[in-house]
Amino acid sequence: MSELKEKESQEEGWTRDEEAALVKKLDWKLMPFAMCLFTAALLDRNNYGNARVLNQNTDRGLENELGMHGYDYQLSVSIFFVTYVLCEVPSNMLLKKFTPRVWFTRIMVTWGIISACQGACSNLAGIIVCRLLIGVAEASLLPGLILWISFWYKPFEIAFRTALIHCNVSIAGAFTGLLATAIGQMHLVGGLSAWRWVFILEGIPSLVLSVITFIFLPDYPHTSTFLSEREKDIAIRRLPPTAPSHLDKDIDKSHFRAILTDPMNLIHPLSYGITILPQSSLSYFLPTILLGMGFSGTMSNLMSVWPNLWAGCFEIWCGFHGDKTQERALHIAIPSIFSMLGWILVPVGGKNGWPVGLRYFFVFFCTTGIGGAPGWFSWRQNMLSGSTQNAVVLAWINTVCNAFGAVAPFLFPSSAGPNYEVGGAICAACWAASILGCGVVYMYDRTRRKNGFYRDMEEASRRELDKLNEMYKRAEETKEAV
Repeated sequence: MSELKEKESQEEGWTRDEEAALVKKLDWKLMPFAMCLFTAALLDRNNYGNARVLNQNTDRGLENELGMHGYDYQLSVSIFFVTYVLCEVPSNMLLKKFTPRVWFTRIMVTWGIISACQGACSNLAGIIVCRLLIGVAEASLLPGLILWISFWYKPFEIAFRTALIHCNVSIAGAFTGLLATAIGQMHLVGGLSAWRWVFILEGIPSLVLSVITFIFLPDYPHTSTFLSEREKDIAIRRLPPTAPSHLDKDIDKSHFRAILTDPMNLIHPLSYGITILPQSSLSYFLPTILLGMGFSGTMSNLMSVWPNLWAGCFEIWCGFHGDKTQERALHIAIPSIFSMLGWILVPVGGKNGWPVGLRYFFVFFCTTGIGGAPGWFSWRQNMLSGSTQNAVVLAWINTVCNAFGAVAPFLFPSSAGPNYEVGGAICAACWAASILGCGVVYMYDRTRRKNGFYRDMEEASRRELDKLNEMYKRAEETKEAV
């Protein structure tokens, strides 16, 4: 096999070692950017749950100061998803027009400022407006980052890199717990409550990163300054014809029609999206769930660190192993089974008085399912062709996912504590439905492969790419002539 790969590389004009060195160089240059950008967004998004439990039972807690009652907190959490969902696809399409560097900078500047402004809110209306605006600001960051790396990496290099980005959902959850605990010591500094300091201080990294991004982030291989001319040539030519191209900045109408008529754009997002409901529940309510186990507010934030770190590390392994074996379905289904069991056992353990340590152990099961996320994204991306399909479909997947996320805040009302049996049962059912959906996607994908669907798509993409390259050459020749 290795000799065959070596021969194929030599026929293309470069060696396997050259390509491996290039991929390593891309990893060191691109992935730190992508990971930092997404982590900063998650710090701003996830700090809401941590801010809530600081000084919760005092007059200076978030809910008391903002005059929240009943489901007001859940409403203020879920309202974020309204604008986030509506703006996903348009925002990702604008990334094609304005380039990744410009669009990611815009995203970070706006969300950093608005996130910090949450610390100045004095009532429910103010926090709801801020949450709506954060949804507009952050829209398309994750699908935009996955679209961006697809300009640089092969299809079966994507899951591992997606995992490096997406694992920060868990890792940021761990660090927001640590940061919130530390910032909690600033309670009443300058006369401000601890929860206000959480918002103000955690908005700063986004603004710092926006400056770094605007100056240093590389858009595409052909415009990069860190690659030699030979490396640029290899980086561009090694990608399949179905990969997104920097030349394709306009909306391809035929690709857009194909998106609207493709059943996979309903089956896949629903199968993956339903898992976001339990995942979002953990993002917003893990400290609250741990509070129900008997931990204090400060200890709840600290104890939320370890399940999140486990989930992040496991997700990276799933992405790496999925690319190595070029397999997706099992890398999704097996972690999902563990999460389904976790959401059954945590409430059951609370109801039956199981030891806190055992119940806490099953929380790790609950977070394991996130390991399937890179498989879901890369699996669908491996079925797409061109920048229009990638931009729209990736954003559409995230749209459906976050529509489910909007429901999550209502599953764990304070009145359902300390065991949250109904919320746990719904989350377990979501994982069960996703496992079934994974099987449907697998069968549909296998049928398409047998019928030559992807072979025909690749041939059509090759013709379109040749046409774009010819147009680009003519434009360059015209510029030189002028």
